[in-house]
Amino acid sequence: MWTRVIQSDDDTSCIFGVPTLGTGQELAASMFTSGTEISAGKLALPIVRPGVIQPISMAMDIIPILTEKAADVFTEELGDYVQLLACNPVDGKALWVANILSVIDCLDRAHSKAEFYPPNYPLRHLANKVKIAFELVLDESKALSHKVFRVKDDELKLIITTAFLDLLTVRGVTGLRVGNMPKYRAG
Repeated sequence: MWTRVIQSDDDTSCIFGVPTLGTGQELAASMFTSGTEISAGKLALPIVRPGVIQPISMAMDIIPILTEKAADVFTEELGDYVQLLACNPVDGKALWVANILSVIDCLDRAHSKAEFYPPNYPLRHLANKVKIAFELVLDESKALSHKVFRVKDDELKLIITTAFLDLLTVRGVTGLRVGNMPKYRAG
């Protein structure tokens, strides 16, 4: 039912750094994984590894970068659960950062096999979050209606339903490689 996006398609794909404001000011990667809307003008995309810009490419920390074709599908299918932020063109291509707004509190901690940061961890943004995951069990009743989302206690991972992945393939939107480590399953 779910799979985890792990990176762009292959070793020839372009990988972007964390988007920056047009002034060059870096934005915190956590801005794109917190599920909150971002107010910004056109963003710039630093290139970490040059290569082919796929319909879906990735920035560090699993931030989707979309071409127009992919942006159309994300808008149609995800609606209010995605915010598209325009970027300066790269190699003549119009690109958007997909800020996934669905961050769901759906982790079944009792059945998951994971280690968590303690509640009093000195880096507050990591307190109670997943430190190491071997198998994460998701509460299906809380996540079922979402096609793409982040898990509240593990925001750096982007979760996508296999149905949405199949739809992307049918629509010719390529560029994703998925993996199941840690495993995600319905509880």
